[in-house]
Amino acid sequence: MDYHKVAGFLAGHVETVYKLTVATGETLLSGTMNFVYATIIGSAGQSNRQLLDHFGPDLCPGAIDIYSIPSKLDIGDIRMVRLEKEAFLVNDSWFCRYVEVNAPGGRVHRFPANHWLEQGSMELREGTGILPQHETLAQLKGKRADELSERRDSLRWLEWHAGLPLGVDSKSFLDLPRDTRFDDEKVPISTCLFCKGKATFACHMTDHSGHVHSFEFYLGLRVFMNLDGMSWTKIEDFRRLFIRVKSNVAEYVSHHWDQDWFFGYQFMNGVNPVLIKRCTKLPENFPVTTDMVKSSLVRECSLEDEIKHGNVYIVDYQCLDDIPGNTFNHSKPFYLAAPMCLLYVNKQGQLLPIAIQLQQKPSDNPIFLPSDSAHDWMLAKMWVRSMDFQIHEVSTHLLQTHLLAEVFTMATLRQLSTMHPVHKLLYRHLRFTLEINVRARTQLVGTGAFFDRALSIGGGGHFKLGAKVLKALAYRHLCILKDVADRGVGDLPSYYYRDDACTIWKTIHKFVDKIVAIFYKNNEDVMGDTELQAFIDDINHALLSHPSNGFPTKFTCVAELSEFLTMVVFLCSAQHSAINYGQFDFYAWIPNAPSAMRKPPPTTKGVVDMPFILQTLPDVQVSCVSMAITWVLSRSAAEKTLGTFPDEPFQNPDALTAMQEYQSDLEVITKSIVARNETLPIKYPYLKPDKVANSITI
Repeated sequence: MDYHKVAGFLAGHVETVYKLTVATGETLLSGTMNFVYATIIGSAGQSNRQLLDHFGPDLCPGAIDIYSIPSKLDIGDIRMVRLEKEAFLVNDSWFCRYVEVNAPGGRVHRFPANHWLEQGSMELREGTGILPQHETLAQLKGKRADELSERRDSLRWLEWHAGLPLGVDSKSFLDLPRDTRFDDEKVPISTCLFCKGKATFACHMTDHSGHVHSFEFYLGLRVFMNLDGMSWTKIEDFRRLFIRVKSNVAEYVSHHWDQDWFFGYQFMNGVNPVLIKRCTKLPENFPVTTDMVKSSLVRECSLEDEIKHGNVYIVDYQCLDDIPGNTFNHSKPFYLAAPMCLLYVNKQGQLLPIAIQLQQKPSDNPIFLPSDSAHDWMLAKMWVRSMDFQIHEVSTHLLQTHLLAEVFTMATLRQLSTMHPVHKLLYRHLRFTLEINVRARTQLVGTGAFFDRALSIGGGGHFKLGAKVLKALAYRHLCILKDVADRGVGDLPSYYYRDDACTIWKTIHKFVDKIVAIFYKNNEDVMGDTELQAFIDDINHALLSHPSNGFPTKFTCVAELSEFLTMVVFLCSAQHSAINYGQFDFYAWIPNAPSAMRKPPPTTKGVVDMPFILQTLPDVQVSCVSMAITWVLSRSAAEKTLGTFPDEPFQNPDALTAMQEYQSDLEVITKSIVARNETLPIKYPYLKPDKVANSITI
C-alpha cells in the first residue's frame, strides 16, 4: 500500500496518507481498552482525526501498532501529533512510549512521549529539543507556557520539616502526577514479599513499617522478633541472624570486622566513603601526641612529621555534637557520640586507626589507642562505626541523595518544558524520585519508622542533624573531583570509590558537555534561557541556600551549567548506587556497624569487658529490624542502568552520536573495574556502570 498517495481513496477527497507508528509501554498494565484518536498537525493544517483501530486488539502492552492517517491536503511541515482518549465502559490509563510519522518524501518524524494518558488529550512534539528563546511560533510558545503553568499547579513546594529541603506537597504518592509514579501502579498493592511487578516491589521497598515483618520472615528472623531488650550473650551469637544471608561481602565482613585494616578500609570503600580527609593539623580538641601513638608509627618519625608527609588522615563526626539520642518507644534510651578518629597509612598502604576520642571535648573523654586493652579498643571502634551508620543514613544517603534529588526533580518538572534539552537530559534520572520520597516520608515522621525503631539518632534527632548538615552543605562537596581535592585524598592508596567515582564523573561530564554544546552555542544562550534561570532559582529556594554554600544562584556560562548538570546526573545515579546498594553487605553483621548503642560512651579506660560491650550493642529485636531494613534498602528495583536511554530523549544526529559514545565509554569502565576486582580479596562492585541504577528507585 502506498502510504503517501492513495488515488481514488474516499472518492478522491483524500490526497495524502501518513503512516503513524504508535508504541505502547512494556509494563503489564500499560495498554488500554479505551478509544484513542490521533491527529497530525503541521504548519499548513492538520490531518483527519483518526481512531486508532484495526482488526484485533490495539495498544496492548509492548505493542508497536501501525495506522494510516488520511489528510485532505498536505499539512506542510509536521509540528505535533495530538492523541485523545475516550473511555469505553471504564476509563483506564494508557502509557505511550513514542509516536513516529512517515511523511511524504520518506522523512520519519519521531515524537517521544513516555507519558500516561488518563483522560483528555496530549500533544507531542518532535524529540529534538529547543530552548525557549528559540521558539518562533506563538502557538508553540503558548503551549509551552501552559504546560509549565499546569505543572506548577500540580507540583507545589511544601516545607515538610523545618530546616530541611522543601519537598513536594503530597500526602500520598497517589496524589502525584501519574508520570512521576512507577509504571505498574495500577496493580493493587500486595502484601506478598514475592510480588513481581516493579512498582509493587518498589512499594515494599519503601513501605517499611507495613511490610518489615515479611522481610524478617524471608531472612528467617521471625523467631527473634519478640526478644525486645534481650542482649546477645556473645559476639558469635550475631551469626544466628545469618540464616539466609546470601552475600559474600557480608560473610567476609563477619570474619574481618574487628581487624584494624578492615576498619580503615571501610572509610574508603564501605557505604559511607565520603568523610575521610587528610589531616594537615591536629584539631585543638583532639590532643594526640607522638608518645601516645608511637607504637603505631612505622617510619620512625614524629606524629607531626607523619602529618607533614601526608600519611595521617582524620574522620570527624563533629556534626553529631549536641544531637539528642533516640528515646522513642524503647525500654531504654539509645545514645550518640561525636567521635574523632585518626588514621595512619602504613608502609603496606593499609589505612589503620591509631587514636579515637569519642566526644568533642577532651576533658573526661580519654583518647583510646590500639595499645589499650582489647575490649576498650574494640568498643571505641564500634562507637565510630555506629556513628558512621547514623551519618550515612541521615546525611550521606537521605539528605545528599534522596532529598536533593527531590529538589532537582521538582525544579525540572516545574520550570523546564518537556521540549527543553535540560529536561530531556535529566528526566530519566529523576522520574521516580517523588514517589520514592513521598512513600519514605511516612517512615521519617510516622510511628514505627526506621529511625525510631532501630537507630540511635531517631526520635527527632535525625531532623535536627539533617538541618544542621544542610546549613553547612557546600556545593563543591557534591562535585566529586573538587571534593576529592578539598579532602586531600587524591593519592590515598586502595581508595576504589574515589577511583571509580572520578572516572564515572569525567565520563558523564564528557557526555553532558556534548549535549549542552548542541543547544548552547555561547554564554549568552545560557543567560538568556528564562526556563533555565527559573530552574536554578527554584532549586536555591527549596534548598534554603545562601551564598556561603556556593550553589550557583544563576547560570552565567556554558561550563558552569555543564558542571551542575553533571552533578545532578552523578548524584542520582552513581553516587546513590555507591552509598545505597552495599548497605546489607556492610551492615548485616551487626557488630561491624551497630545501628544503635544502648549504653553511653565510656569516659574512662579499663572498665569495658565483653558483657559491657554486648549490653551496649543493639538488643536481639533491634538487630533483626536493622538487618531486615538494610536488606530492603539494598535491593534494586531498577531495570535501567547508567547510560541506557529507554525514553530516547534526543533525535538530533549529534546527540545520538554522543549517546553512543557515552555508552561505549561506560562499557570500557565496566571492563576495567571487572579486571581490577579479579585481583582484590574483597571486590568493589558498587560503581560498575552496568550495575549502577540510572535513577533513584529505592
